[in-house]
Formats: sequence, structure tokens, C-alpha cells
Amino acid sequence: MPFGGKSHAQGGTDFSFKGKAYNAEVDELAIIRTRNAPKGKRYTLTGTQAQIASALNKIGGGHDFAPGATLRKFATGGVLGTLEAPVFTVATKDTGTSEAVLKELQALGDRLDAQAEATHNLAAEQSRRIDRIRTFVLEKDISDEQDKTRKRTAVGTLP
Repeated sequence: MPFGGKSHAQGGTDFSFKGKAYNAEVDELAIIRTRNAPKGKRYTLTGTQAQIASALNKIGGGHDFAPGATLRKFATGGVLGTLEAPVFTVATKDTGTSEAVLKELQALGDRLDAQAEATHNLAAEQSRRIDRIRTFVLEKDISDEQDKTRKRTAVGTLP
């Protein structure tokens, strides 16, 4: 949640946490709880500054104080086999308005989501097919193998 009070230029807002003194300014976001969030895990979030901070707080087990952020991830938590979700860096040269770039990235993200879902559905269908595999053996094949085994045994036990 954002702090109230004054800007840092006006002295900020003093507070303490676990015996340590801190200073925040108006509209500065509060501490985000991360003890439950896996370290080193990557998230792709879209939303306002407060919505993104709130989503991170929720991931760590805290309160969702500004709902509305969108979290992008694959069904398996961010990886598909050995492939990880791509990380996009906006080009530094002028490629159009930032809205156009964001729209293009959103469309690309939507296509990746669709591909990930199609891959997941294909894997699920393959699993269902494998689960339905049945094997059949003809009685004649078993009898023929038994006859061959009897003959080999008879040859091996000559008087």
C-alpha cells in the first residue's frame, strides 16, 4: 500500500519496522512480502505500479491491496520442457509509440499463450492415447513358441 505523508524533500514520513527506523515519502509503495515467494523465479506482470506491487505481495502470501495486475505464466509454472518463457526487451531505437510497441508485445504474448495451450492439449491427448494402448497375442503364437521351447529342451536332454 502506498504511504501517506510528505515527499522526501519535505522530510518524508518516519516509521519503524522490527526495531529499525525508516523514512518513506508520499505515494511510495510499502514493503512487499516475499518470504513465501521462490527466490530467483521470474514473473511477467502487467498493470499499474500499485497493481504490480500488490500482485508481488500476493505471490509472497501478503494482501492483494490493489487488484488488477495480469500474471503471465505457463501451466507448468513458467517452463515448457527445457524452454522458458521469453523475456522481451524493448528496442532503444524509435519503433513507434510506446502504446504500439506494448500492443505488439501483448499480441505476441497472446500468440505464445495460444501455442503453449495447444502444446499442452497435444501432450494431454498423447497421454490419453498411451493410456488406451492394449496389446494382443494370438493363441497360435503362444503355442508355436511353446513348441519351439519343447524342441530345444528335447535336444538339450539327449540320452
